[in-house]
Amino acid sequence: HLVHPLRLHFEGGIGFVEFDTVKYTTAKVHFTFKAKAGTKVRIIYTECYSVENDNGQRYKGRRDAYDDPTARIDGVFDILTATGEEQTFDTFWYRSFRFARVEVEDPDCEILGFTYANYHYPLDFAGSFVCSNERYNEMWEISRNTVLCCMHEMYVDCPYYEQQQYAMDSGLEMLFTFRMCSDLRLPYKSLVDLASSQTPGGLLCANYPSTSTQIIPNFSMYWILMLRDYLLYTGDRDGTRRLLGTMDKALQAFENMREERGLVGRSPYWNYVDWAGWPGGETDYGGNQPQTV
Repeated sequence: HLVHPLRLHFEGGIGFVEFDTVKYTTAKVHFTFKAKAGTKVRIIYTECYSVENDNGQRYKGRRDAYDDPTARIDGVFDILTATGEEQTFDTFWYRSFRFARVEVEDPDCEILGFTYANYHYPLDFAGSFVCSNERYNEMWEISRNTVLCCMHEMYVDCPYYEQQQYAMDSGLEMLFTFRMCSDLRLPYKSLVDLASSQTPGGLLCANYPSTSTQIIPNFSMYWILMLRDYLLYTGDRDGTRRLLGTMDKALQAFENMREERGLVGRSPYWNYVDWAGWPGGETDYGGNQPQTV
Protein backbone atom coordinates (compact mmCIF):
# COMPACT_ATOMS: atom_id res chain seq x y z
CA HIS A 1 0.00 0.00 0.00
CA LEU A 2 1.55 3.29 -1.10
CA VAL A 3 1.39 6.19 1.32
CA HIS A 4 3.41 8.54 -0.92
CA PRO A 5 3.70 8.55 -4.73
CA LEU A 6 6.83 7.04 -6.26
CA ARG A 7 8.62 8.88 -9.05
CA LEU A 8 11.03 6.70 -11.00
CA HIS A 9 14.18 8.32 -12.34
CA PHE A 10 16.74 6.41 -14.39
CA GLU A 11 19.03 6.80 -17.36
CA GLY A 12 17.65 4.82 -20.31
CA GLY A 13 16.40 1.23 -20.20
CA ILE A 14 13.52 0.24 -17.98
CA GLY A 15 12.87 1.45 -14.47
CA PHE A 16 11.07 -0.73 -11.98
CA VAL A 17 9.79 -1.01 -8.43
CA GLU A 18 8.94 -4.27 -6.63
CA PHE A 19 6.31 -4.89 -3.97
CA ASP A 20 6.22 -7.67 -1.37
CA THR A 21 2.85 -8.60 0.17
CA VAL A 22 4.68 -10.62 2.89
CA LYS A 23 2.45 -13.66 2.29
CA TYR A 24 0.84 -15.43 -0.65
CA THR A 25 -2.14 -13.41 -1.81
CA THR A 26 -5.12 -13.70 -4.14
CA ALA A 27 -6.47 -10.24 -4.70
CA LYS A 28 -7.87 -7.66 -7.09
CA VAL A 29 -5.22 -5.03 -7.78
CA HIS A 30 -5.89 -1.28 -7.91
CA PHE A 31 -3.11 0.68 -9.66
CA THR A 32 -2.88 4.42 -10.30
CA PHE A 33 -0.14 6.07 -12.34
CA LYS A 34 0.78 8.91 -14.65
CA ALA A 35 3.22 8.68 -17.53
CA LYS A 36 3.97 10.18 -20.94
CA ALA A 37 1.40 9.25 -23.61
CA GLY A 38 2.25 5.97 -25.31
CA THR A 39 4.47 4.71 -22.48
CA LYS A 40 4.12 1.01 -21.75
CA VAL A 41 3.69 0.00 -18.13
CA ARG A 42 3.91 -3.66 -17.19
CA ILE A 43 2.75 -5.18 -13.88
CA ILE A 44 4.24 -8.63 -13.29
CA TYR A 45 2.84 -11.00 -10.64
CA THR A 46 4.73 -13.97 -9.24
CA GLU A 47 4.64 -16.50 -6.42
CA CYS A 48 8.38 -16.22 -5.83
CA TYR A 49 11.62 -15.04 -7.36
CA SER A 50 13.14 -17.18 -10.09
CA VAL A 51 16.87 -17.89 -9.87
CA GLU A 52 19.53 -19.51 -12.06
CA ASN A 53 21.30 -22.80 -11.45
CA ASP A 54 24.90 -23.53 -12.45
CA ASN A 55 23.77 -24.37 -16.01
CA GLY A 56 22.02 -21.04 -16.46
CA GLN A 57 18.55 -22.58 -16.26
CA ARG A 58 15.93 -20.63 -14.32
CA TYR A 59 13.74 -22.24 -11.67
CA LYS A 60 11.61 -21.25 -8.70
CA GLY A 61 13.77 -20.13 -5.81
CA ARG A 62 12.86 -19.42 -2.22
CA ARG A 63 9.87 -17.17 -1.83
CA ASP A 64 12.12 -14.34 -0.67
CA ALA A 65 15.35 -15.01 -2.58
CA TYR A 66 16.42 -11.37 -2.50
CA ASP A 67 20.04 -12.24 -1.76
CA ASP A 68 20.58 -14.38 -4.88
CA PRO A 69 22.38 -12.27 -7.53
CA THR A 70 20.37 -14.03 -10.29
CA ALA A 71 16.98 -13.42 -8.60
CA ARG A 72 14.33 -12.03 -10.93
CA ILE A 73 10.56 -11.57 -10.97
CA ASP A 74 9.00 -13.39 -13.93
CA GLY A 75 5.40 -14.38 -14.44
CA VAL A 76 1.89 -13.42 -15.51
CA PHE A 77 1.61 -9.72 -16.36
CA ASP A 78 -0.72 -6.90 -17.35
CA ILE A 79 0.41 -4.31 -19.92
CA LEU A 80 -0.98 -0.78 -19.74
CA THR A 81 -0.57 2.07 -22.23
CA ALA A 82 -0.27 5.53 -20.71
CA THR A 83 -2.37 8.45 -21.99
CA GLY A 84 -0.34 11.23 -20.40
CA GLU A 85 -3.07 11.83 -17.82
CA GLU A 86 -3.56 10.22 -14.42
CA GLN A 87 -4.95 6.70 -14.95
CA THR A 88 -6.41 3.99 -12.75
CA PHE A 89 -6.35 0.28 -13.55
CA ASP A 90 -8.35 -2.42 -11.75
CA THR A 91 -7.94 -6.11 -12.55
CA PHE A 92 -11.17 -7.70 -13.74
CA TRP A 93 -10.22 -11.08 -12.25
CA TYR A 94 -8.06 -11.78 -9.21
CA ARG A 95 -4.30 -12.04 -9.42
CA SER A 96 -2.22 -14.51 -7.39
CA PHE A 97 1.11 -13.31 -6.09
CA ARG A 98 3.53 -12.80 -3.25
CA PHE A 99 5.55 -10.27 -5.26
CA ALA A 100 4.58 -7.72 -7.90
CA ARG A 101 6.93 -5.74 -10.13
CA VAL A 102 5.97 -2.56 -11.98
CA GLU A 103 8.16 -1.82 -15.04
CA VAL A 104 8.03 1.46 -16.95
CA GLU A 105 9.86 3.05 -19.90
CA ASP A 106 9.23 6.67 -18.97
CA PRO A 107 11.82 8.17 -16.59
CA ASP A 108 9.23 10.58 -15.22
CA CYS A 109 6.49 8.04 -14.59
CA GLU A 110 4.70 8.55 -11.29
CA ILE A 111 3.24 5.57 -9.45
CA LEU A 112 0.47 7.19 -7.43
CA GLY A 113 -1.04 4.10 -5.85
CA PHE A 114 -0.62 0.33 -5.71
CA THR A 115 -3.18 -1.35 -3.47
CA TYR A 116 -5.13 -4.59 -3.52
CA ALA A 117 -8.25 -6.13 -1.99
CA ASN A 118 -8.07 -9.76 -0.88
CA TYR A 119 -10.32 -11.99 -2.96
CA HIS A 120 -11.40 -15.42 -1.75
CA TYR A 121 -14.29 -17.40 -0.28
CA PRO A 122 -15.59 -15.83 2.98
CA LEU A 123 -14.57 -18.49 5.52
CA ASP A 124 -15.94 -18.12 9.05
CA PHE A 125 -12.80 -19.61 10.68
CA ALA A 126 -14.67 -21.34 13.50
CA GLY A 127 -11.73 -23.75 13.83
CA SER A 128 -8.45 -22.75 15.46
CA PHE A 129 -5.14 -24.21 16.56
CA VAL A 130 -2.54 -23.14 19.10
CA CYS A 131 0.18 -24.98 21.00
CA SER A 132 3.41 -24.38 22.89
CA ASN A 133 5.54 -24.99 19.79
CA GLU A 134 5.68 -21.71 17.87
CA ARG A 135 6.85 -23.49 14.73
CA TYR A 136 3.55 -25.44 14.59
CA ASN A 137 1.60 -22.24 15.18
CA GLU A 138 3.34 -20.65 12.20
CA MET A 139 2.64 -23.76 10.08
CA TRP A 140 -1.04 -23.46 10.95
CA GLU A 141 -1.15 -19.83 9.82
CA ILE A 142 0.69 -20.58 6.58
CA SER A 143 -1.55 -23.57 5.84
CA ARG A 144 -4.70 -21.63 6.63
CA ASN A 145 -3.66 -18.87 4.23
CA THR A 146 -2.79 -21.41 1.52
CA VAL A 147 -6.21 -23.06 1.68
CA LEU A 148 -7.92 -19.67 1.68
CA CYS A 149 -6.09 -18.69 -1.51
CA CYS A 150 -7.39 -21.92 -3.13
CA MET A 151 -11.04 -21.20 -2.27
CA HIS A 152 -13.00 -18.91 -4.56
CA GLU A 153 -16.32 -19.59 -6.31
CA MET A 154 -14.97 -23.14 -6.29
CA TYR A 155 -11.88 -24.95 -5.01
CA VAL A 156 -8.87 -24.51 -7.28
CA ASP A 157 -5.88 -26.79 -7.63
CA CYS A 158 -3.64 -23.75 -7.99
CA PRO A 159 -4.68 -20.09 -7.84
CA TYR A 160 -1.75 -18.94 -10.00
CA TYR A 161 -1.79 -21.44 -12.87
CA GLU A 162 -4.79 -23.57 -13.90
CA GLN A 163 -7.35 -22.24 -11.42
CA GLN A 164 -9.25 -25.50 -11.96
CA GLN A 165 -11.36 -27.61 -9.62
CA TYR A 166 -9.77 -31.09 -9.71
CA ALA A 167 -11.24 -33.99 -7.75
CA MET A 168 -8.05 -35.09 -6.01
CA ASP A 169 -7.07 -31.55 -5.00
CA SER A 170 -10.62 -30.66 -3.93
CA GLY A 171 -10.86 -33.78 -1.78
CA LEU A 172 -7.86 -32.60 0.23
CA GLU A 173 -9.03 -28.99 0.37
CA MET A 174 -12.41 -30.15 1.62
CA LEU A 175 -10.76 -31.95 4.56
CA PHE A 176 -8.75 -28.82 5.38
CA THR A 177 -11.96 -26.77 5.22
CA PHE A 178 -13.65 -29.02 7.78
CA ARG A 179 -10.82 -28.28 10.21
CA MET A 180 -11.18 -24.53 9.81
CA CYS A 181 -14.86 -23.70 9.55
CA SER A 182 -18.41 -24.92 9.98
CA ASP A 183 -19.58 -23.82 6.51
CA LEU A 184 -20.48 -26.89 4.43
CA ARG A 185 -21.61 -25.10 1.28
CA LEU A 186 -18.37 -25.08 -0.75
CA PRO A 187 -17.47 -28.74 0.03
CA TYR A 188 -20.91 -29.88 -1.08
CA LYS A 189 -20.91 -27.59 -4.12
CA SER A 190 -17.59 -29.15 -5.17
CA LEU A 191 -19.12 -32.62 -4.96
CA VAL A 192 -22.13 -31.56 -7.02
CA ASP A 193 -20.01 -29.71 -9.59
CA LEU A 194 -17.84 -32.75 -10.24
CA ALA A 195 -20.85 -35.09 -10.26
CA SER A 196 -22.34 -32.90 -13.01
CA SER A 197 -19.40 -33.80 -15.24
CA GLN A 198 -20.20 -37.53 -15.34
CA THR A 199 -19.81 -38.95 -18.83
CA PRO A 200 -22.16 -41.50 -20.43
CA GLY A 201 -19.62 -44.22 -19.66
CA GLY A 202 -19.75 -43.41 -15.95
CA LEU A 203 -16.40 -41.77 -15.30
CA LEU A 204 -16.28 -38.18 -14.05
CA CYS A 205 -14.15 -35.45 -15.53
CA ALA A 206 -10.98 -34.90 -13.55
CA ASN A 207 -11.70 -31.16 -13.39
CA TYR A 208 -14.99 -29.31 -13.66
CA PRO A 209 -16.45 -26.86 -14.57
CA SER A 210 -14.23 -26.63 -17.63
CA THR A 211 -14.48 -25.82 -21.32
CA SER A 212 -12.64 -29.05 -22.18
CA THR A 213 -13.10 -32.68 -21.21
CA GLN A 214 -10.26 -34.29 -19.29
CA ILE A 215 -10.71 -37.75 -17.79
CA ILE A 216 -8.26 -39.30 -15.33
CA PRO A 217 -9.85 -42.60 -14.19
CA ASN A 218 -8.26 -42.47 -10.72
CA PHE A 219 -9.91 -39.13 -10.05
CA SER A 220 -13.36 -40.71 -10.20
CA MET A 221 -12.20 -42.89 -7.30
CA TYR A 222 -10.99 -39.79 -5.46
CA TRP A 223 -14.45 -38.27 -5.88
CA ILE A 224 -15.98 -41.36 -4.24
CA LEU A 225 -13.55 -41.02 -1.32
CA MET A 226 -14.50 -37.36 -1.17
CA LEU A 227 -18.17 -38.30 -0.89
CA ARG A 228 -17.32 -40.76 1.90
CA ASP A 229 -15.35 -38.13 3.82
CA TYR A 230 -18.16 -35.61 3.40
CA LEU A 231 -20.60 -38.03 5.04
CA LEU A 232 -18.17 -38.91 7.85
CA TYR A 233 -17.46 -35.30 8.74
CA THR A 234 -20.93 -33.79 8.29
CA GLY A 235 -23.45 -36.56 8.87
CA ASP A 236 -25.46 -35.12 5.95
CA ARG A 237 -27.21 -38.30 4.87
CA ASP A 238 -29.74 -36.60 2.62
CA GLY A 239 -27.07 -34.68 0.70
CA THR A 240 -24.96 -37.81 0.36
CA ARG A 241 -27.91 -39.93 -0.75
CA ARG A 242 -28.61 -37.56 -3.65
CA LEU A 243 -25.18 -38.39 -5.09
CA LEU A 244 -25.22 -42.18 -4.65
CA GLY A 245 -26.47 -42.70 -8.21
CA THR A 246 -23.39 -40.91 -9.52
CA MET A 247 -21.19 -43.10 -7.33
CA ASP A 248 -22.86 -46.33 -8.50
CA LYS A 249 -22.44 -45.41 -12.16
CA ALA A 250 -18.76 -44.51 -11.63
CA LEU A 251 -18.10 -47.83 -9.89
CA GLN A 252 -19.83 -49.65 -12.73
CA ALA A 253 -17.41 -47.97 -15.17
CA PHE A 254 -14.52 -49.67 -13.38
CA GLU A 255 -16.41 -52.99 -13.34
CA ASN A 256 -16.76 -52.70 -17.10
CA MET A 257 -13.00 -52.18 -17.47
CA ARG A 258 -12.08 -55.35 -15.57
CA GLU A 259 -10.11 -57.92 -17.53
CA GLU A 260 -10.06 -61.73 -17.11
CA ARG A 261 -7.93 -61.62 -13.92
CA GLY A 262 -10.37 -59.27 -12.26
CA LEU A 263 -8.02 -56.31 -12.41
CA VAL A 264 -8.90 -52.99 -14.02
CA GLY A 265 -7.33 -53.04 -17.48
CA ARG A 266 -5.71 -50.18 -19.32
CA SER A 267 -8.16 -47.40 -20.12
CA PRO A 268 -8.09 -45.12 -23.16
CA TYR A 269 -7.84 -42.08 -20.90
CA TRP A 270 -4.99 -40.26 -19.16
CA ASN A 271 -3.82 -42.72 -16.51
CA TYR A 272 -2.13 -40.05 -14.44
CA VAL A 273 -0.87 -40.99 -10.97
CA ASP A 274 1.81 -38.50 -9.90
CA TRP A 275 4.58 -36.25 -11.22
CA ALA A 276 7.19 -38.56 -9.69
CA GLY A 277 9.55 -38.69 -12.66
CA TRP A 278 7.19 -40.71 -14.86
CA PRO A 279 6.59 -39.33 -18.38
CA GLY A 280 3.22 -37.59 -18.36
CA GLY A 281 2.69 -38.58 -14.74
CA GLU A 282 1.84 -42.18 -15.72
CA THR A 283 3.47 -45.14 -13.98
CA ASP A 284 6.01 -47.15 -15.94
CA TYR A 285 3.66 -50.13 -16.30
CA GLY A 286 4.28 -50.57 -19.99
CA GLY A 287 1.92 -51.58 -22.79
CA ASN A 288 -1.48 -52.79 -21.70
CA GLN A 289 -0.73 -53.73 -18.12
CA PRO A 290 -3.66 -53.41 -15.69
CA GLN A 291 -4.15 -50.37 -13.49
CA THR A 292 -3.46 -51.39 -9.88
CA VAL A 293 -2.78 -48.02 -8.22
